[in-house]
Amino acid sequence: MKHLSILLLAAALTSGCASLDKPAGPPVAQLFKDSAFARPEGILAAQDIFALTPAMREYVAKVRQNMSSRNAHEALFEALYRRDMLRIEYDSEITRTASQAFEARMGNCLSLVIMTAALARELGLTVQYQRITGEDTWSRSGTLYLNNGHVNLVLGKPSIEVRPGTYDRAQFVTIDFLPPADAEKLEKEPIDERTIVAMFMNNRSAEALVQGKLDAAYWWARNAMEYEPSFVHSHNTLAIVYQRQGMLTESETVLRAALQRDPRSTVTLFNLVQVLNDQGRKEEALAVKAELERLEPQPPFDYFNLGRKAMDERRLPPRTRPVRARTGTGALLPRVPFLDGESRLRDGRPENGRQAYAPRDEQQHHARRPRSVCREAGPPPPV
Repeated sequence: MKHLSILLLAAALTSGCASLDKPAGPPVAQLFKDSAFARPEGILAAQDIFALTPAMREYVAKVRQNMSSRNAHEALFEALYRRDMLRIEYDSEITRTASQAFEARMGNCLSLVIMTAALARELGLTVQYQRITGEDTWSRSGTLYLNNGHVNLVLGKPSIEVRPGTYDRAQFVTIDFLPPADAEKLEKEPIDERTIVAMFMNNRSAEALVQGKLDAAYWWARNAMEYEPSFVHSHNTLAIVYQRQGMLTESETVLRAALQRDPRSTVTLFNLVQVLNDQGRKEEALAVKAELERLEPQPPFDYFNLGRKAMDERRLPPRTRPVRARTGTGALLPRVPFLDGESRLRDGRPENGRQAYAPRDEQQHHARRPRSVCREAGPPPPV
């Protein structure tokens, strides 16, 4: 799954997985300012995210009829992603509910995980979610940095099909959408469904922020915090909403509450630096920045921004090599070809520059078939 996180150039936010052993902060209800934001239509409750439509139940019934001697989890995977029954496509533009992804026949990775989980439970399968750690990548939209994490799910046979005292190597299968390279070797963190719901709501908030819809962004982030208070990343989302609304005191309060839950969160520290600077509290901001630099010497987009600054100041030598930048985790940035193209144009090589300007990641913005895998797995660890 791709779950959105946002890192604001003036402040930052991210989504990921909550750890159960983190200390609790103040009650989240104290952090809400409902009167400052109109509640728009379309803000869903948690139960709506996994809700099945009659068409989805009919589809599961067909899968059950056509299972033959195959395992139920394998039959479901083949029906969804290996045959021409649904023709599911990948689309990263919006995070859909289970029913919306089913009806549209497309979704981002989180949407596909949610839809598959909802159908699997209707088929009587057990469901466990996993976050693939260390695979977050960064992209950029205007003044926002977006962090994309990855989750998958493990489906297990119904308990009535498992004989006590026996080992069934096909009892569990992992289903992964757009799996990263060497996904089987990467560390996995089990997460519960409450975290998945909070991720969904936080994604919707991030998507609303990108569109400048602060009211919707507030209510999605607020609901994510209320539903799963330990999901710290929605605190950051709410803080960004407050910051963009000019509510700097409220933004700082939420960020400090987030740090009580996760004192080493570099995203929260980054946001706090920006909010303190916005309030003119430069010395406090410098102290927080020093701690941030200790924890994260090379932040996301660091090299990219240095290259951008050098070009703006016309400090690039002639015939500059193609500009390449990396995030703190080493993933290539999608806007690097754009920066490379601009450097070529300024260097007097317009043809090469125009070619470099051409988007090389065009497929990222169009629907495409998900590169899904289904593999046998051992029993998932407890959440």
